[in-house]
Amino acid sequence: MNFFANSTAILALLITLLCLILLIQRIILNSNTDKILPIVNNNETNYITVNKFKSDSKLIKRLNYLNFPFSNFRLYENLDILTKILPFFFVNRMTIFILNFTFYISENSGKLSILEHLKAIWSKWDTANYLSIAQHGYQNTGDERFLIVFYPLYPLLINIFNRLINDYFLSGLVVSNIFLIVALFYVYRLILMELKNDEIAFNTIKYILIFPFSFFFSIVYTESLFMCLCIMTFYFLREKNWLLSGFLGLLAALTRTQGILLLIPIITEIIYECKNLNNLNKKSQPSINKKYFVTYLQMMISLLLVPFGTFGYLLLNKFVSGEWLTFLTYQKEHWIQNFGFFAENLKNGFINIFALGKIMAINVWIPQTFLFFLSFSILIHTFRNMRISYALFSFAYILISFSPTWLLSGSRYITGMFTLYIMLAIFVSKYKHLEKYLDFITTMLLCFYCIQFSLSRVF
Repeated sequence: MNFFANSTAILALLITLLCLILLIQRIILNSNTDKILPIVNNNETNYITVNKFKSDSKLIKRLNYLNFPFSNFRLYENLDILTKILPFFFVNRMTIFILNFTFYISENSGKLSILEHLKAIWSKWDTANYLSIAQHGYQNTGDERFLIVFYPLYPLLINIFNRLINDYFLSGLVVSNIFLIVALFYVYRLILMELKNDEIAFNTIKYILIFPFSFFFSIVYTESLFMCLCIMTFYFLREKNWLLSGFLGLLAALTRTQGILLLIPIITEIIYECKNLNNLNKKSQPSINKKYFVTYLQMMISLLLVPFGTFGYLLLNKFVSGEWLTFLTYQKEHWIQNFGFFAENLKNGFINIFALGKIMAINVWIPQTFLFFLSFSILIHTFRNMRISYALFSFAYILISFSPTWLLSGSRYITGMFTLYIMLAIFVSKYKHLEKYLDFITTMLLCFYCIQFSLSRVF
Protein backbone atom coordinates (compact mmCIF):
# COMPACT_ATOMS: atom_id res chain seq x y z
CA MET A 1 0.00 0.00 0.00
CA ASN A 2 2.85 2.38 0.83
CA PHE A 3 4.24 1.92 -2.67
CA PHE A 4 0.97 3.01 -4.31
CA ALA A 5 0.52 5.84 -1.80
CA ASN A 6 4.02 7.14 -2.56
CA SER A 7 3.31 6.75 -6.27
CA THR A 8 0.20 8.92 -5.85
CA ALA A 9 2.28 11.66 -4.21
CA ILE A 10 4.97 11.45 -6.90
CA LEU A 11 2.36 11.56 -9.68
CA ALA A 12 0.77 14.61 -8.04
CA LEU A 13 4.15 16.35 -7.97
CA LEU A 14 4.89 15.47 -11.59
CA ILE A 15 1.55 16.70 -12.96
CA THR A 16 1.89 19.89 -10.90
CA LEU A 17 5.40 20.53 -12.19
CA LEU A 18 4.31 19.85 -15.77
CA CYS A 19 1.47 22.35 -15.43
CA LEU A 20 3.82 24.92 -13.88
CA ILE A 21 6.37 24.51 -16.69
CA LEU A 22 3.68 24.94 -19.33
CA LEU A 23 2.35 28.06 -17.60
CA ILE A 24 5.83 29.59 -17.40
CA GLN A 25 6.38 28.77 -21.06
CA ARG A 26 3.06 30.42 -21.93
CA ILE A 27 4.03 33.56 -19.98
CA ILE A 28 7.45 33.79 -21.66
CA LEU A 29 6.30 33.10 -25.21
CA ASN A 30 3.12 35.19 -25.14
CA SER A 31 3.73 38.80 -24.26
CA ASN A 32 0.08 39.63 -24.88
CA THR A 33 -2.57 37.81 -22.84
CA ASP A 34 -5.21 38.60 -25.45
CA LYS A 35 -3.79 35.89 -27.70
CA ILE A 36 -6.20 33.03 -27.02
CA LEU A 37 -6.61 30.10 -29.37
CA PRO A 38 -10.14 29.93 -30.85
CA ILE A 39 -12.38 26.97 -30.07
CA VAL A 40 -12.69 25.05 -33.31
CA ASN A 41 -15.27 22.42 -34.22
CA ASN A 42 -14.99 20.62 -37.55
CA ASN A 43 -12.44 23.19 -38.76
CA GLU A 44 -14.87 26.05 -38.23
CA THR A 45 -14.80 28.58 -35.43
CA ASN A 46 -18.07 28.57 -33.47
CA TYR A 47 -18.88 32.18 -32.66
CA ILE A 48 -21.69 33.60 -30.57
CA THR A 49 -25.11 33.46 -32.13
CA VAL A 50 -26.34 36.87 -33.27
CA ASN A 51 -28.86 38.22 -30.81
CA LYS A 52 -32.34 37.81 -32.19
CA PHE A 53 -33.42 41.22 -30.90
CA LYS A 54 -30.81 43.25 -32.75
CA SER A 55 -32.89 43.52 -35.89
CA ASP A 56 -35.77 45.12 -34.02
CA SER A 57 -34.63 48.74 -33.89
CA LYS A 58 -37.91 49.98 -32.33
CA LEU A 59 -37.60 47.48 -29.46
CA ILE A 60 -34.00 48.55 -28.93
CA LYS A 61 -35.02 52.22 -28.68
CA ARG A 62 -37.74 51.38 -26.15
CA LEU A 63 -35.39 49.36 -23.94
CA ASN A 64 -32.18 51.38 -24.15
CA TYR A 65 -33.03 53.51 -21.11
CA LEU A 66 -33.33 50.38 -18.93
CA ASN A 67 -29.64 49.46 -18.99
CA PHE A 68 -28.18 47.59 -16.03
CA PRO A 69 -26.09 49.92 -13.80
CA PHE A 70 -22.88 47.81 -13.80
CA SER A 71 -22.88 46.70 -17.39
CA ASN A 72 -22.50 47.70 -21.01
CA PHE A 73 -25.07 45.04 -21.95
CA ARG A 74 -28.56 46.13 -22.88
CA LEU A 75 -31.58 44.87 -21.01
CA TYR A 76 -32.80 42.76 -23.92
CA GLU A 77 -29.46 40.92 -24.03
CA ASN A 78 -29.59 40.29 -20.29
CA LEU A 79 -33.11 38.92 -20.65
CA ASP A 80 -31.95 36.68 -23.47
CA ILE A 81 -29.27 35.19 -21.19
CA LEU A 82 -31.69 34.78 -18.29
CA THR A 83 -34.18 32.91 -20.47
CA LYS A 84 -31.43 30.39 -21.19
CA ILE A 85 -30.25 30.10 -17.59
CA LEU A 86 -33.35 30.16 -15.39
CA PRO A 87 -35.34 27.20 -16.80
CA PHE A 88 -32.31 24.92 -16.49
CA PHE A 89 -31.58 26.29 -13.02
CA PHE A 90 -35.09 25.68 -11.67
CA VAL A 91 -35.44 22.20 -13.17
CA ASN A 92 -32.01 21.17 -11.91
CA ARG A 93 -32.39 22.55 -8.38
CA MET A 94 -35.96 21.29 -7.95
CA THR A 95 -34.88 17.83 -9.08
CA ILE A 96 -32.18 17.78 -6.40
CA PHE A 97 -34.54 18.90 -3.65
CA ILE A 98 -37.36 16.55 -4.72
CA LEU A 99 -34.95 13.62 -5.00
CA ASN A 100 -33.65 14.13 -1.48
CA PHE A 101 -37.12 14.88 -0.10
CA THR A 102 -38.49 11.63 -1.60
CA PHE A 103 -35.54 9.62 -0.30
CA TYR A 104 -35.85 11.11 3.18
CA ILE A 105 -39.58 10.49 3.64
CA SER A 106 -39.17 6.92 2.33
CA GLU A 107 -36.58 6.25 5.04
CA ASN A 108 -38.10 8.26 7.91
CA SER A 109 -41.57 8.28 9.37
CA GLY A 110 -43.25 11.18 11.12
CA LYS A 111 -45.27 14.22 10.13
CA LEU A 112 -43.09 17.24 9.49
CA SER A 113 -43.60 20.42 7.52
CA ILE A 114 -41.74 20.89 4.26
CA LEU A 115 -39.35 23.36 5.92
CA GLU A 116 -38.68 20.92 8.77
CA HIS A 117 -37.99 18.20 6.20
CA LEU A 118 -35.55 20.51 4.41
CA LYS A 119 -33.79 21.25 7.68
CA ALA A 120 -33.52 17.55 8.47
CA ILE A 121 -32.09 16.82 5.00
CA TRP A 122 -29.77 19.77 4.41
CA SER A 123 -28.85 21.18 7.81
CA LYS A 124 -25.58 19.26 8.15
CA TRP A 125 -22.07 19.94 9.37
CA ASP A 126 -20.98 23.56 8.79
CA THR A 127 -24.55 24.70 8.19
CA ALA A 128 -25.18 24.81 11.95
CA ASN A 129 -21.99 26.85 12.43
CA TYR A 130 -22.93 29.49 9.85
CA LEU A 131 -26.44 29.76 11.29
CA SER A 132 -25.05 30.12 14.81
CA ILE A 133 -22.81 33.00 13.72
CA ALA A 134 -25.69 34.62 11.83
CA GLN A 135 -27.91 34.40 14.90
CA HIS A 136 -25.52 35.08 17.79
CA GLY A 137 -22.40 36.56 16.20
CA TYR A 138 -18.88 35.51 17.19
CA GLN A 139 -18.27 34.53 20.81
CA ASN A 140 -15.14 34.31 22.95
CA THR A 141 -16.38 31.72 25.44
CA GLY A 142 -17.60 28.15 25.32
CA ASP A 143 -17.57 25.99 22.21
CA GLU A 144 -18.89 28.93 20.17
CA ARG A 145 -15.44 30.56 20.37
CA PHE A 146 -14.16 27.97 17.87
CA LEU A 147 -16.49 29.38 15.18
CA ILE A 148 -14.05 32.24 14.56
CA VAL A 149 -12.49 29.97 11.90
CA PHE A 150 -15.55 30.67 9.69
CA TYR A 151 -15.37 33.85 7.62
CA PRO A 152 -17.97 36.57 8.30
CA LEU A 153 -19.58 37.70 5.03
CA TYR A 154 -21.90 34.74 4.44
CA PRO A 155 -23.43 34.65 7.95
CA LEU A 156 -23.76 38.44 7.80
CA LEU A 157 -25.87 38.14 4.64
CA ILE A 158 -27.99 35.43 6.28
CA ASN A 159 -28.60 37.79 9.19
CA ILE A 160 -29.65 40.58 6.82
CA PHE A 161 -32.08 38.38 4.87
CA ASN A 162 -33.48 36.96 8.10
CA ARG A 163 -34.85 40.41 8.92
CA LEU A 164 -37.25 39.89 6.01
CA ILE A 165 -37.77 36.11 6.10
CA ASN A 166 -37.66 35.50 9.87
CA ASP A 167 -36.05 32.06 9.57
CA TYR A 168 -32.27 31.73 9.56
CA PHE A 169 -32.14 28.40 7.72
CA LEU A 170 -34.54 29.54 4.99
CA SER A 171 -32.60 32.81 4.73
CA GLY A 172 -29.43 30.80 4.12
CA LEU A 173 -31.11 28.88 1.31
CA VAL A 174 -32.32 32.12 -0.26
CA VAL A 175 -28.87 33.74 -0.05
CA SER A 176 -27.15 30.72 -1.58
CA ASN A 177 -29.56 30.36 -4.50
CA ILE A 178 -29.71 34.08 -5.28
CA PHE A 179 -25.94 34.22 -5.57
CA LEU A 180 -25.93 31.01 -7.61
CA ILE A 181 -28.23 32.66 -10.17
CA VAL A 182 -26.05 35.78 -10.23
CA ALA A 183 -22.96 33.57 -10.67
CA LEU A 184 -24.54 31.75 -13.62
CA PHE A 185 -25.55 35.05 -15.20
CA TYR A 186 -22.10 36.63 -14.96
CA VAL A 187 -20.13 33.55 -15.97
CA TYR A 188 -22.28 33.36 -19.12
CA ARG A 189 -21.47 36.98 -19.94
CA LEU A 190 -17.81 36.46 -19.04
CA ILE A 191 -17.45 33.62 -21.54
CA LEU A 192 -19.21 35.58 -24.25
CA MET A 193 -16.70 38.35 -23.60
CA GLU A 194 -13.66 36.04 -23.64
CA LEU A 195 -14.47 33.32 -26.17
CA LYS A 196 -17.48 34.75 -28.04
CA ASN A 197 -18.97 31.26 -27.99
CA ASP A 198 -22.58 30.78 -26.95
CA GLU A 199 -22.31 26.99 -26.82
CA ILE A 200 -19.37 27.03 -24.41
CA ALA A 201 -21.16 29.61 -22.26
CA PHE A 202 -24.24 27.39 -21.93
CA ASN A 203 -22.18 24.25 -21.34
CA THR A 204 -20.34 26.04 -18.53
CA ILE A 205 -23.71 26.73 -16.89
CA LYS A 206 -24.65 23.10 -17.40
CA TYR A 207 -21.55 21.73 -15.72
CA ILE A 208 -21.87 24.11 -12.79
CA LEU A 209 -25.37 22.74 -12.15
CA ILE A 210 -24.77 19.01 -12.80
CA PHE A 211 -21.34 18.74 -11.21
CA PRO A 212 -21.41 15.85 -8.67
CA PHE A 213 -21.06 18.17 -5.66
CA SER A 214 -23.00 21.15 -7.00
CA PHE A 215 -25.74 20.67 -4.40
CA PHE A 216 -23.45 22.69 -2.10
CA PHE A 217 -24.32 25.75 -4.20
CA SER A 218 -27.97 25.65 -3.06
CA ILE A 219 -27.69 24.81 0.63
CA VAL A 220 -26.41 26.81 3.61
CA TYR A 221 -22.74 26.81 2.59
CA THR A 222 -20.49 29.54 1.20
CA GLU A 223 -19.81 27.92 -2.18
CA SER A 224 -22.29 29.89 -4.32
CA LEU A 225 -21.45 33.25 -2.72
CA PHE A 226 -17.72 32.70 -3.10
CA MET A 227 -17.97 31.48 -6.69
CA CYS A 228 -20.22 34.42 -7.58
CA LEU A 229 -17.74 36.94 -6.15
CA CYS A 230 -14.83 35.29 -8.00
CA ILE A 231 -16.70 35.34 -11.31
CA MET A 232 -17.74 38.97 -10.89
CA THR A 233 -14.19 39.93 -9.91
CA PHE A 234 -12.92 38.42 -13.17
CA TYR A 235 -15.73 39.97 -15.18
CA PHE A 236 -15.20 43.54 -14.00
CA LEU A 237 -11.44 43.04 -14.11
CA ARG A 238 -11.77 42.25 -17.82
CA GLU A 239 -14.06 45.25 -18.19
CA LYS A 240 -11.18 47.27 -16.70
CA ASN A 241 -13.40 48.40 -13.87
CA TRP A 242 -10.48 48.18 -11.45
CA LEU A 243 -12.11 49.57 -8.33
CA LEU A 244 -15.21 47.38 -8.53
CA SER A 245 -13.18 44.24 -9.26
CA GLY A 246 -10.93 44.99 -6.30
CA PHE A 247 -13.93 45.55 -4.01
CA LEU A 248 -15.48 42.26 -5.09
CA GLY A 249 -12.15 40.57 -4.42
CA LEU A 250 -12.22 42.11 -0.94
CA LEU A 251 -15.66 40.56 -0.36
CA ALA A 252 -14.40 37.18 -1.60
CA ALA A 253 -11.51 37.41 0.89
CA LEU A 254 -14.13 37.92 3.62
CA THR A 255 -15.94 34.77 2.46
CA ARG A 256 -13.29 32.08 2.07
CA THR A 257 -9.55 31.59 2.57
CA GLN A 258 -9.09 31.17 -1.19
CA GLY A 259 -10.39 34.71 -1.74
CA ILE A 260 -6.87 36.11 -1.32
CA LEU A 261 -5.92 34.19 -4.49
CA LEU A 262 -7.84 36.77 -6.53
CA LEU A 263 -4.72 38.89 -6.15
CA ILE A 264 -3.16 36.64 -8.81
CA PRO A 265 -5.50 37.56 -11.71
CA ILE A 266 -5.61 41.21 -10.60
CA ILE A 267 -1.80 41.46 -10.58
CA THR A 268 -1.58 39.62 -13.91
CA GLU A 269 -4.10 41.86 -15.66
CA ILE A 270 -2.54 45.00 -14.15
CA ILE A 271 0.92 44.02 -15.44
CA TYR A 272 -0.30 43.60 -18.99
CA GLU A 273 -2.51 46.68 -18.83
CA CYS A 274 0.45 48.76 -17.59
CA LYS A 275 2.49 47.49 -20.52
CA ASN A 276 -0.24 48.51 -22.95
CA LEU A 277 -0.62 51.92 -21.31
CA ASN A 278 3.13 52.54 -21.40
CA ASN A 279 3.15 51.84 -25.12
CA LEU A 280 0.29 54.28 -25.66
CA ASN A 281 1.77 56.80 -23.26
CA LYS A 282 4.78 57.35 -25.49
CA LYS A 283 2.52 58.58 -28.30
CA SER A 284 -0.07 60.48 -26.26
CA GLN A 285 -0.69 64.12 -25.39
CA PRO A 286 -0.22 65.54 -21.81
CA SER A 287 -3.99 65.61 -21.20
CA ILE A 288 -4.18 61.90 -22.02
CA ASN A 289 -1.21 61.23 -19.73
CA LYS A 290 -3.23 62.67 -16.87
CA LYS A 291 -6.03 60.23 -17.67
CA TYR A 292 -3.53 57.37 -17.61
CA PHE A 293 -2.38 58.48 -14.16
CA VAL A 294 -5.96 58.08 -12.86
CA THR A 295 -6.06 54.59 -14.34
CA TYR A 296 -2.76 53.68 -12.66
CA LEU A 297 -4.11 54.96 -9.35
CA GLN A 298 -7.28 52.90 -9.67
CA MET A 299 -5.24 49.78 -10.43
CA MET A 300 -3.09 50.28 -7.34
CA ILE A 301 -6.16 50.74 -5.14
CA SER A 302 -7.66 47.59 -6.65
CA LEU A 303 -4.47 45.73 -5.79
CA LEU A 304 -4.73 46.77 -2.14
CA LEU A 305 -8.41 46.00 -1.67
CA VAL A 306 -8.16 42.18 -1.76
CA PRO A 307 -5.54 41.85 1.02
CA PHE A 308 -7.53 44.48 2.93
CA GLY A 309 -10.36 41.91 3.03
CA THR A 310 -8.02 39.35 4.58
CA PHE A 311 -6.82 42.04 6.99
CA GLY A 312 -10.44 42.67 7.94
CA TYR A 313 -10.82 39.01 8.90
CA LEU A 314 -7.63 39.15 10.99
CA LEU A 315 -8.94 42.32 12.63
CA LEU A 316 -12.12 40.42 13.49
CA ASN A 317 -9.97 37.76 15.21
CA LYS A 318 -8.22 40.50 17.18
CA PHE A 319 -11.47 42.16 18.18
CA VAL A 320 -13.21 38.93 19.28
CA SER A 321 -10.35 37.00 20.91
CA GLY A 322 -7.55 39.51 21.46
CA GLU A 323 -5.20 37.73 19.04
CA TRP A 324 -4.71 38.30 15.32
CA LEU A 325 -4.22 34.61 14.43
CA THR A 326 -6.65 32.89 16.79
CA PHE A 327 -8.27 31.05 13.88
CA LEU A 328 -5.01 29.22 13.16
CA THR A 329 -4.76 28.06 16.77
CA TYR A 330 -8.35 26.80 16.79
CA GLN A 331 -7.93 25.16 13.39
CA LYS A 332 -5.02 23.12 14.76
CA GLU A 333 -6.25 22.40 18.29
CA HIS A 334 -10.00 21.97 17.81
CA TRP A 335 -10.52 21.17 14.13
CA ILE A 336 -7.34 19.05 13.80
CA GLN A 337 -6.39 21.08 10.76
CA ASN A 338 -3.10 22.53 9.62
CA PHE A 339 -1.46 23.81 6.46
CA GLY A 340 0.45 20.97 4.81
CA PHE A 341 2.07 19.88 1.56
CA PHE A 342 -0.53 18.86 -1.01
CA ALA A 343 1.36 15.77 -2.22
CA GLU A 344 1.70 14.47 1.33
CA ASN A 345 -2.01 15.10 1.90
CA LEU A 346 -2.89 13.13 -1.22
CA LYS A 347 -0.63 10.31 -0.06
CA ASN A 348 -2.41 10.20 3.31
CA GLY A 349 -5.77 10.31 1.54
CA PHE A 350 -4.80 7.30 -0.56
CA ILE A 351 -3.89 5.36 2.60
CA ASN A 352 -7.22 6.37 4.15
CA ILE A 353 -9.09 4.78 1.24
CA PHE A 354 -8.15 1.38 2.65
CA ALA A 355 -7.85 2.29 6.33
CA LEU A 356 -11.09 4.14 7.19
CA GLY A 357 -13.84 2.05 5.61
CA LYS A 358 -15.77 1.89 2.34
CA ILE A 359 -18.21 4.69 3.11
CA MET A 360 -15.47 7.26 3.72
CA ALA A 361 -13.52 5.94 0.73
CA ILE A 362 -16.43 6.32 -1.69
CA ASN A 363 -17.64 9.68 -0.40
CA VAL A 364 -14.43 11.46 0.60
CA TRP A 365 -11.03 10.04 -0.30
CA ILE A 366 -11.63 8.63 -3.78
CA PRO A 367 -13.57 11.60 -5.28
CA GLN A 368 -11.24 14.29 -3.94
CA THR A 369 -8.13 12.41 -5.12
CA PHE A 370 -9.71 11.93 -8.54
CA LEU A 371 -10.73 15.61 -8.74
CA PHE A 372 -7.17 16.73 -8.01
CA PHE A 373 -5.80 14.86 -11.02
CA LEU A 374 -8.82 15.71 -13.18
CA SER A 375 -8.45 19.42 -12.44
CA PHE A 376 -4.76 19.52 -13.33
CA SER A 377 -5.19 17.28 -16.38
CA ILE A 378 -7.95 19.39 -17.88
CA LEU A 379 -6.06 22.59 -17.01
CA ILE A 380 -3.04 21.31 -18.93
CA HIS A 381 -5.24 20.32 -21.86
CA THR A 382 -7.19 23.57 -22.15
CA PHE A 383 -5.06 26.37 -20.69
CA ARG A 384 -4.02 27.63 -24.16
CA ASN A 385 -7.68 28.50 -24.78
CA MET A 386 -7.83 30.67 -21.64
CA ARG A 387 -6.21 33.91 -20.58
CA ILE A 388 -3.13 33.40 -18.47
CA SER A 389 -4.83 35.05 -15.47
CA TYR A 390 -7.47 32.29 -15.43
CA ALA A 391 -4.85 29.56 -15.69
CA LEU A 392 -2.67 30.98 -12.91
CA PHE A 393 -5.68 31.40 -10.62
CA SER A 394 -6.74 27.80 -11.28
CA PHE A 395 -3.24 26.47 -10.61
CA ALA A 396 -2.98 28.25 -7.25
CA TYR A 397 -6.55 27.44 -6.28
CA ILE A 398 -6.07 23.69 -6.71
CA LEU A 399 -2.89 23.65 -4.64
CA ILE A 400 -4.35 25.74 -1.81
CA SER A 401 -7.55 23.66 -1.75
CA PHE A 402 -5.53 20.49 -1.17
CA SER A 403 -3.25 22.00 1.47
CA PRO A 404 -5.30 21.19 4.64
CA THR A 405 -3.70 18.23 6.41
CA TRP A 406 -7.00 16.62 7.48
CA LEU A 407 -8.61 17.00 4.09
CA LEU A 408 -12.26 15.98 4.29
CA SER A 409 -13.74 18.60 1.94
CA GLY A 410 -11.38 18.62 -1.04
CA SER A 411 -14.24 17.81 -3.41
CA ARG A 412 -16.30 20.72 -2.07
CA TYR A 413 -13.37 23.14 -2.31
CA ILE A 414 -12.76 22.24 -5.96
CA THR A 415 -16.49 22.64 -6.66
CA GLY A 416 -16.10 26.35 -5.89
CA MET A 417 -13.47 26.84 -8.64
CA PHE A 418 -15.52 28.32 -11.48
CA THR A 419 -12.73 27.96 -14.04
CA LEU A 420 -13.09 24.17 -13.84
CA TYR A 421 -16.48 24.39 -15.54
CA ILE A 422 -15.14 26.65 -18.26
CA MET A 423 -12.39 24.11 -18.90
CA LEU A 424 -14.92 21.25 -19.04
CA ALA A 425 -17.02 23.21 -21.53
CA ILE A 426 -13.96 23.89 -23.70
CA PHE A 427 -13.03 20.21 -23.49
CA VAL A 428 -16.40 18.94 -24.72
CA SER A 429 -16.41 21.56 -27.49
CA LYS A 430 -13.30 19.81 -28.81
CA TYR A 431 -14.55 16.27 -28.22
CA LYS A 432 -18.27 16.43 -28.89
CA HIS A 433 -18.65 12.65 -28.87
CA LEU A 434 -17.73 12.57 -25.18
CA GLU A 435 -20.27 15.16 -24.08
CA LYS A 436 -23.25 12.84 -23.59
CA TYR A 437 -21.16 10.41 -21.55
CA LEU A 438 -19.79 13.18 -19.36
CA ASP A 439 -23.29 14.61 -18.86
CA PHE A 440 -24.70 11.24 -17.85
CA ILE A 441 -21.88 10.38 -15.45
CA THR A 442 -21.88 13.76 -13.70
CA THR A 443 -25.68 13.75 -13.36
CA MET A 444 -25.73 10.27 -11.84
CA LEU A 445 -22.93 11.18 -9.45
CA LEU A 446 -24.79 14.35 -8.46
CA CYS A 447 -27.86 12.27 -7.53
CA PHE A 448 -25.68 9.85 -5.59
CA TYR A 449 -23.64 12.38 -3.63
CA CYS A 450 -26.51 14.67 -2.70
CA ILE A 451 -28.24 11.64 -1.13
CA GLN A 452 -24.98 10.73 0.60
CA PHE A 453 -24.82 14.25 2.01
CA SER A 454 -28.33 13.89 3.44
CA LEU A 455 -27.01 10.76 5.19
CA SER A 456 -24.13 12.84 6.64
CA ARG A 457 -21.50 11.03 4.58
CA VAL A 458 -20.20 13.98 2.55
CA PHE A 459 -18.48 16.97 4.17
